[in-house]
Amino acid sequence: MLLGLLGLNLLAAESQPRAATSVRLALPADATPVVRNLGTVFTRQIHQRCDAKVGTEGEPNLMVEMAMEQGIGKEGFRIEDRKGGGVRIIGNDERGLVAGAGKFLRTPKIAGELASQLSVVGRAQG
Repeated sequence: MLLGLLGLNLLAAESQPRAATSVRLALPADATPVVRNLGTVFTRQIHQRCDAKVGTEGEPNLMVEMAMEQGIGKEGFRIEDRKGGGVRIIGNDERGLVAGAGKFLRTPKIAGELASQLSVVGRAQG
């Protein structure tokens, strides 16, 4: 059985969750080299953990958007539902975005509850 994001469980119209077969990853248009590398690592982690295909185009089962927005606090991040479906990982800065992506990948419960109006706030550790 696949875990959380690793299984990319989405709540289907019926009450049974279904595993996503495709993930679309959206990075900021002005992504820095660190953020582009994060996208590469995130994609590799998805490929290692499940059978879902990750791309930057097309109609996916799951949309993952990464963004940077000031106001969360140094090295802070938020993980929240994305308007229109999917999930949004927001970092106050590069370290915050990396920490948020790591939290998302390490926390199966977060990915399993994408449709439940979740909001997670935290800071990079270390």
